[in-house]
Amino acid sequence: MILKTYRYRIYPDVEQKKFLEKHFGSCRFVYNYFLALRSSAWKKRRESTGWMQSQAMLPKLKADNPWLKEINSQSLQCSLQNLEKAYKMFFKKLAEYPRFHKKQGRQSFTVPQHFLVLNNWLKIPKLKSGIRVRMHRPPLGKAKTLTIIKEPSGKYYVSIACECEPVMLPPNHKYSWCRPWLERYCCFELGRKNQSSQVVL
Repeated sequence: MILKTYRYRIYPDVEQKKFLEKHFGSCRFVYNYFLALRSSAWKKRRESTGWMQSQAMLPKLKADNPWLKEINSQSLQCSLQNLEKAYKMFFKKLAEYPRFHKKQGRQSFTVPQHFLVLNNWLKIPKLKSGIRVRMHRPPLGKAKTLTIIKEPSGKYYVSIACECEPVMLPPNHKYSWCRPWLERYCCFELGRKNQSSQVVL
């Protein structure tokens, strides 16, 4: 199984935009709060705080900030997961140290379940009304997660990750490939080496 992502333009009304802004801000707050907490713990005490510890502290943070209870709890947990992924990428030397999320620029939050996209309408938890979606093509497979995005231009989008079967392409006997550890990315066409040494698609 593979994950395939579909992106659609959405058109929230005024009240729905206020709802989405609350989710953007709350998820950003949770991400930044635990990033500051983990950074401070390491700098002061050389103490490493992981995702499990952060998740255990999330209920107290919600109790201290009652407005967080208006937000889908699973979306807040996804913010912690995104922070954990950012740390893992840093430790693997695939990215820089995690940065604080800013109010300006691209905003997003994830809904891992209990959502519905049907007949050009989107339903998500905590929001009573449906958001209009421009579905230019139907998503294929089983929807796994959904991400609401606001671009710097002010346009809103939804990105749906679907689990589907990989599509096997028919064999092409015109080209035969050499394994890269045997010879540097070479390609033979009808038994003749490609003189340009470029990969032929």
